[in-house]
Amino acid sequence: MEKHFLFIAGRTTSIKSGKWKLVYTEAYLDRRDAIGREKFLKSGSGRTYLKKQLRNYLM
Repeated sequence: MEKHFLFIAGRTTSIKSGKWKLVYTEAYLDRRDAIGREKFLKSGSGRTYLKKQLRNYLM
């Protein structure tokens, strides 16, 4: 995440202004598994899954 903090040209104002807080992480031994999971989480059903998992945290 440190690399992201150093990146100044964010797409939105909220990205430019402040530090991030890590609220969820997953780790994989195989790169292909990680890429597959990332594609799922970026899909519509993946976003729904994450919202459900984090609903109490994101209130």
